[in-house]
Amino acid sequence: MDVSKKKKKKKQYLVWVSVIIAVVLVGVVIYYFTAKSESSEQTKTENKEQTTERKVRHLQQQLNRIEEELNKPENFTEGVKFARRLILLKNELGGFFQLNSQQQEEFIHGLEDFIKKVEEELKNKNEPVSSIFKLNILGSKIGYWLFENKEQGFEVYIAKDHSFLKGKKLENSEDTPPFNIKFKKKNASRRERDKTFYFEKDDTNFELKPLGNWFNESKKELKITYIGEKVESPFHFGGYNYVFSYSSEGKEKYIHIYEKHPRIEELLNEGKLKKDNKFTIHYLREDCKTEKALFFKGDNENLEIVEI
Repeated sequence: MDVSKKKKKKKQYLVWVSVIIAVVLVGVVIYYFTAKSESSEQTKTENKEQTTERKVRHLQQQLNRIEEELNKPENFTEGVKFARRLILLKNELGGFFQLNSQQQEEFIHGLEDFIKKVEEELKNKNEPVSSIFKLNILGSKIGYWLFENKEQGFEVYIAKDHSFLKGKKLENSEDTPPFNIKFKKKNASRRERDKTFYFEKDDTNFELKPLGNWFNESKKELKITYIGEKVESPFHFGGYNYVFSYSSEGKEKYIHIYEKHPRIEELLNEGKLKKDNKFTIHYLREDCKTEKALFFKGDNENLEIVEI
């Protein structure tokens, strides 16, 4: 009986030992895999952080390079255009690692898009333009003739007193041929967006080739009478125009000449600008035209005024 009890106790002891060992082993296994998993996650996190840091450093270098390009004198237009956005991105980049992961991803995408956009615009400005343009008198601005290519959406404004146009006939008619105009976008005197370009009177960084006979313009002549009045000039703030009358097709029309025009100043100094005094004018073109009047600005060099 004692032997049987001893065997039973021994058996129970072995069972408990086995259970304890099993529990310990399970604990060890769980701890091992948990630690391994945590270590793996930590490694992944560290690798991701390192990858993000490298990417941010690379983008920072690109942003610095972009800033250097935008600060160059020849990129003044683009520098002004992107200045505000560039400053905001640089400030946000300084606090990048205070952002959460989603915010960091959004910021990186935004920064990449900005860099790509600036690089494309700087590349495009170096592209040459070579297209066929037609003169559009009605679309022209004060001081500029408009040449346009409607199909491509290009507009080129050339100063009216540019040497390329001097003495040439410029009308919306068959007498003014189409033109092949060539230039590099970056060489325009100024630009508006990527389709509108201006060339001032001293700017010769473009080619203008007429595709047909381009005739010299002959001066027109009118007999005019000073009506003894002057009115505010629509083109010179605070200035006045002297008003003359003339007859055209049986109708009375008017000539407005700015008071600072050299010939008007001469006539005033000579005391010859008096009511009902008659003059003959010769001119290539007026600066502005309405149904009832022609306007001449102070810098219209082609206008001649001769006392009768």
